[in-house]
Amino acid sequence: MGADYEILHFLKENAKEGAKKVTKLTDMIKDKKTKEALKLQKKEYEKIYDASIALLMEKDEVRKKLSLVYEIASFIHTKLEPSSSALFSLAKEKSNKNIVEIGKKMNEYKEASSTSLHLATKLLQVEEKNIDILKKFI
Repeated sequence: MGADYEILHFLKENAKEGAKKVTKLTDMIKDKKTKEALKLQKKEYEKIYDASIALLMEKDEVRKKLSLVYEIASFIHTKLEPSSSALFSLAKEKSNKNIVEIGKKMNEYKEASSTSLHLATKLLQVEEKNIDILKKFI
């Protein structure tokens, strides 16, 4: 696959997971200001997800649905109920990991279009903001 497909597929999956993570965290938070900040973060993830899907469709490189194994793993993961603090810590770790991975993908696929790389930069900024929000709860 081409560089654009690889980076866009990566962004799509990470934005999808980010939106799920933020939704779960938002449901656990009582503070209205933080709750609103997380809702804005979810919208940013959704924008990146939608943009990556549109770009993939434009290039006619959309993959079939997730494999059954991935669907089962995702279902099991969402059913786990760790403590609030542990969940926030896991979410922060995931954002940290995503920042590293996004940077690697951007370096690996430098030949990707400027649109794809701009979208990657946007997801990087969303992840960085998530870490700032999550630090309050750890």
